[in-house]
Amino acid sequence: MAIHIGPRPPEVREVQKRFTSWRRTKRGGDKIPLSLWAAAVKLCRVHSVHRVSRWLRLSDAALRERIEHRSKRRLRRARFVEYSMPGSPGVGAEYELERHGTAVKIRVRGAAVADVAALAKLLGSEQP
Repeated sequence: MAIHIGPRPPEVREVQKRFTSWRRTKRGGDKIPLSLWAAAVKLCRVHSVHRVSRWLRLSDAALRERIEHRSKRRLRRARFVEYSMPGSPGVGAEYELERHGTAVKIRVRGAAVADVAALAKLLGSEQP
């Protein structure tokens, strides 16, 4: 019994055509090209991983792995981020947090400790 997962939007149909074309011409053992993976990951910004994987006939786990890999790569690129705290000057504070093996140190002058803690909590929260 087939599971109905809803109509395919135009952007999905376009990527689906690219996958179909590649599947027709590939040889046994060929890996999915990075450009196709990138298109699938981009669709996941708007649609669920489950739907995209079903539409494109991909493994949920493989698609999630690509999304996580892309996120980790972006985190590695960000070496320094400057953020100005609004409001009146305070005493300053330092806060350290580690997530998924990446350490982040927040050092702020002119901000209350509570403001820095709120910022650190926001940075440490899970993203959808």
